[in-house]
Amino acid sequence: MAVQKKRGRNGYLHDFEKNKEGGYVYTGELWQADSAKRKGALIKLWPFCAGQFLAAVLPGFFTTAGFSGSFYVILPYAFWLIMDGYEIYLLGRITFGGNPMRGYVYERSVPRLTPCAGAAAFGAALTAAGLLAFFIKGGTGQGGLLCFACCLFQGISFIFLKKWNISDLYKKI
Repeated sequence: MAVQKKRGRNGYLHDFEKNKEGGYVYTGELWQADSAKRKGALIKLWPFCAGQFLAAVLPGFFTTAGFSGSFYVILPYAFWLIMDGYEIYLLGRITFGGNPMRGYVYERSVPRLTPCAGAAAFGAALTAAGLLAFFIKGGTGQGGLLCFACCLFQGISFIFLKKWNISDLYKKI
């Protein structure tokens, strides 16, 4: 029976072995995508992810309705904003991770992109629900329509990101 390598937070370090010159060589698994399909997918994904992030940032600058003392609007909005920032980070890791991509980079970025976008869309939906509750309770302020439009854009963008699932492009080599 083969001995399994211990995997943990820094388990990927076991995938490097010292060569004769004293340097380290990566010997772990690799994931590769067709270059043309990968490039096309990244060209589609970057504008949507950037648009999602912009849609998350805009209400914070222009919306006063519900963003002053309403925790049920502020907390989901903060979650939405953090998830969109993390989505941009993951897409950056995918873009600059190379092709072929090392296994530990793949595992920590590609399969997490779509769920992260889903979490951001969920945060946007909760923000919209909180803002709606704020208006129903008699709250006032500017930018409510802008916030609802940004939440709607977040949801529509998630549908497209789910459709263009980047995980389908990669194959283990």
